[in-house]
Amino acid sequence: MSMVEELEEKALQLSEQDRASLAAHLLASLPGPSCDDDGIAEAERRVVELEENPGMEINLEELERRLAARRE
Repeated sequence: MSMVEELEEKALQLSEQDRASLAAHLLASLPGPSCDDDGIAEAERRVVELEENPGMEINLEELERRLAARRE
């Protein structure tokens, strides 16, 4: 059994409050998501573009079909 598996097994035996506290400490120890201004600006540009031209919106099935076609 790996160290991570052992820790997980022991952590699951903790009370709900202790598990929540441990989870919060572990999450706080990780770097936050990188969110650069360019990514936000691009997302905002796309929202405006979609609002101006709702006909360009596609559903998930269409997106998956297009991605699969590109891989071929």
